[in-house]
Amino acid sequence: MNFEITGKLLERTVSLASKLQCDAVNILSEIYRKGLEVMEGERPARAKRLPNAEIASFIEGNWSIMSDEEMAKELGLSSLTIRQYRCNMGLTRLERASDRHSRLEVVKELTGEEKAEILSKPECSHETLSQNLRKPIGMIKRYRLDLAEKHMLENSIAETDVIGASKVGLKTTDYKRLRIKLGFRRSRGGGHSNKKVDPCELGTVDEIRYALTEGGQTMSDIVRIKKLPISRERARQIISEYGLNGQANQRKPLWYAHTLVGIENHELARNLADKSWVTKQLAESGGLRALAAKLGVTFGRLSTYLRYRLELDTGLEKSHGELVELKCSFCHSSFWRAKVSVERDKKKHPNKTTHFCNKICQGKWLGTSLRKGRTQAEEII
Repeated sequence: MNFEITGKLLERTVSLASKLQCDAVNILSEIYRKGLEVMEGERPARAKRLPNAEIASFIEGNWSIMSDEEMAKELGLSSLTIRQYRCNMGLTRLERASDRHSRLEVVKELTGEEKAEILSKPECSHETLSQNLRKPIGMIKRYRLDLAEKHMLENSIAETDVIGASKVGLKTTDYKRLRIKLGFRRSRGGGHSNKKVDPCELGTVDEIRYALTEGGQTMSDIVRIKKLPISRERARQIISEYGLNGQANQRKPLWYAHTLVGIENHELARNLADKSWVTKQLAESGGLRALAAKLGVTFGRLSTYLRYRLELDTGLEKSHGELVELKCSFCHSSFWRAKVSVERDKKKHPNKTTHFCNKICQGKWLGTSLRKGRTQAEEII
């Protein structure tokens, strides 16, 4: 079969042959054999898929108040098609969220009853209210953003973002983003108003000293309980005038006992700070885990408190009540075991006559029994 090539096709074939160091005729034969085509010129750019005039007019007029699914239902199309049409027309959801004028127009479409329900249910999510009111999620969120803006202007952002967001039903991140956008920025480390606070509002010197050294409270706890509009560092500056700093090195065991059982359980906390009382309770309860269950605290927290705050050894010899003296079957030394543990092993293994003070002696005894036989090994007991 004879054929002739000219123009750009010839130039590309010759250039490719020179790079591959082969004959141009072989390249053309291979292309023809595999059914490939060498296209002249560049591939044209893919045109955007745009709707007709009627659909485009409907999308442009309703995209800000209706979701893609709702518009698709009205037009009898799929939501993916509507989304592609909308994006190709340049109508993105980011523009809708940031356009202040569009947001005000949307809010006007909510009735007074709907606004009242949104305002009365800040604990409900946007999705829940959208289902109850049969309104788009974006409309609910934009109305709540307007409520948040009004709330900030009226309260001068004296409260935290968490509290403000909970009142209007927004996420804390959305509330904070809106606050920064409106120009209400907080000072570093505070997040509180600049209102002056009388030092007496923190309490007397004795009350503050007891709370920080024995009462199980920190400066943050005192400020939160008193509901004072100051930061923790400002409160520390105030108490420093009385020789207090709230540091951990000033805390007593009673402070840690309060944090273990709660600041309201004063009597139980005082008992836990008494080393003799704790020792007696360990003996009566039969172990550290039993005592933790009795007090209603976790085993790990109670163990850490006794070991590092009371400096009480929580080992087996003190964490159980009655102990039994035994003799090691290998080294013949005396050691102690809890009576509860001994009786439990006796129930599991009634014929057991050997006892070991540690794993090393047990391993040596087993090795000796294998070498000499069980009869000779029993003579070691």
